Amino acid sequence: MMKKEATIFVRFLTTEEGGRQSPIESDRYGCPLMIDDTQGFDCRFVLDGVTIFELGKEYEIAVKFLNPENAFSHLSEGDEISLWEGKKIGAGIVKKIFTDSEN
Repeated sequence: MMKKEATIFVRFLTTEEGGRQSPIESDRYGCPLMIDDTQGFDCRFVLDGVTIFELGKEYEIAVKFLNPENAFSHLSEGDEISLWEGKKIGAGIVKKIFTDSEN
């Protein structure tokens, strides 16, 4: 299992709000995590089995970054973030950033 490096609190946009056409249902998922809609950092959700993320609902999600050193130099707890799939699909905040000793 992947080690989480941060947790985010995010609400997935509904189709009517410009989000995805369908919920995310997978045992693995990744997309760019955007800060201020200007800087993107590729991340993977740390999931334990198949998970469904419904549109219009809020979730606390553990994430791992593909380039954590770069992401952490720009990311702080409380930062507003969005999730991106060619368009904004979710919005939220960085809830917690973990150090190696916290995992």
